[in-house]
Amino acid sequence: MEDKKPNKSSRQIEELIQSIIDEQQLIIVDIESFKEQNIVILLYSKNEQLDIEKLGMVHKQIYAVLETAPFLNENFTLEVSSPGIFRKFKNIREFEIFKDREIKILTDQDETYIGISKGIEEGNTVIMDLKNSEIFKINIKKKKKAGLNG
Repeated sequence: MEDKKPNKSSRQIEELIQSIIDEQQLIIVDIESFKEQNIVILLYSKNEQLDIEKLGMVHKQIYAVLETAPFLNENFTLEVSSPGIFRKFKNIREFEIFKDREIKILTDQDETYIGISKGIEEGNTVIMDLKNSEIFKINIKKKKKAGLNG
């Protein structure tokens, strides 16, 4: 898995909205910015379920901040949502974000493992607690696909 590197405007957006995210006790999973016009922000909460009301409130707060950003087109669109129950991971830090959630990994040998994410070890090893209580470790470079498992 190659870590998806955020583009410059995604990094700038993250810096602008970080105080809102911290105040709401959320985690930024991903920010995608397409030509500084269409912005998609995926958020996660370990403390509570993100319902439509909470996402709507956070959307309003983020939009108000981004309206003042000089690097965005004035007619930008903003989508704020949760990652979804079958999210495919785009970077290694998602194994930490979704720690203690059930994940599924397909290895480069086409072996499938389902278990609870226990995070990352030594920067590139994913740790999982398999359903039979066995601890499984895999180097991220040997993974073909990974994501949440519902």
